[in-house]
Amino acid sequence: MNNADLLFEKFQLEGYDLIEKMINEKQEEHLFLDFKEKSDSSRPGLSDDDKRNYAKALSGFSNSSGGIIVWGVSTKREKDQPDAASEKKPISHLKKMLTDLNSLISDALIPTNNGIQNIFLVIPGETDVGFIITYVPESDLPPHRAMLKVNNYITRVGDSFLIMEHHMLADTFGRRQRPKLDVISRVEARGTILSNTVQLSLIIGIQNSGRYVANYPAIRVKGYRDIILSGYGVDGNRNWVLTPLKQTSISNQKYGYFFTGGVNDVIHPGTFIEVAIFERKSTFMSMTDFYSLSFTDNIFEIDYEIYAEACEPVKGKIEITLDEIINIMKTEGLSDVDHLKKNIEINQINRNKLLN
Repeated sequence: MNNADLLFEKFQLEGYDLIEKMINEKQEEHLFLDFKEKSDSSRPGLSDDDKRNYAKALSGFSNSSGGIIVWGVSTKREKDQPDAASEKKPISHLKKMLTDLNSLISDALIPTNNGIQNIFLVIPGETDVGFIITYVPESDLPPHRAMLKVNNYITRVGDSFLIMEHHMLADTFGRRQRPKLDVISRVEARGTILSNTVQLSLIIGIQNSGRYVANYPAIRVKGYRDIILSGYGVDGNRNWVLTPLKQTSISNQKYGYFFTGGVNDVIHPGTFIEVAIFERKSTFMSMTDFYSLSFTDNIFEIDYEIYAEACEPVKGKIEITLDEIINIMKTEGLSDVDHLKKNIEINQINRNKLLN
């Protein structure tokens, strides 16, 4: 899930409260967020300026990493700073504008980005006055041309929409032929709590959610907090899907473990491969280990970087807290999980009392 997806999900959960928070905190525009005023917020329908702004934003976000348009908020720019939310400019005839925006999607953009969504946020106590949120996902079919009298290819750079230059267009045409890669992870919990033999394993893999095959896939994984690679391969029988690169233990610790694929290693669209299993240095965790932790402490923490032929590297971090681990243990049927959780809570309370 990228930043545009997370931001849209936040608007869906928090609604009008998030608009107020952004204005109070003078939220700055950035790569994934743009504020827009309606040219005449009191009248129904869209002006030509509104339509052009819509087309530019749909094109700009589609040709970059996706983004969110918040309609009904004015901005103010301080010296050498990005535009920031400054004042609410609520839109009347909200549902009419929503209908207009939805009907313009296919006219505003060529080719169409099918993932675009518009939702409205009504001001509490009102029925048809408020704000509209436009979600534009990153597209795997760029470049997208802005229409509605704009007639240009637009991209998002920082907090601005700019006309794309020739080299940008060439690069985005190339993106059409690339897979879309991301990391996958899951935790396995085995053993019993009361006998102090809980074994936790983190399985790391690569998924391809794009439309094209990923050739020569590879991944670098750097673990923290006493995390080591299982020597038994990805299947427990010393077999590997991607070959671990032979390095010194110092290199593994400093730069991370590296797994590489050859000419016959590919990840097809809509599929994934599991690459490696990581464990904590102390393979089995005891009750004492658990009691010394807080629910927000990370049990697993890794940085990763994914590579494939003709693809930009994909970087990120995975953090799995004790609270998440306990939920996994419960799902996998380990006994006495509730007892463990209760005792961790008691120990946390006691530690807080000592600190205070």
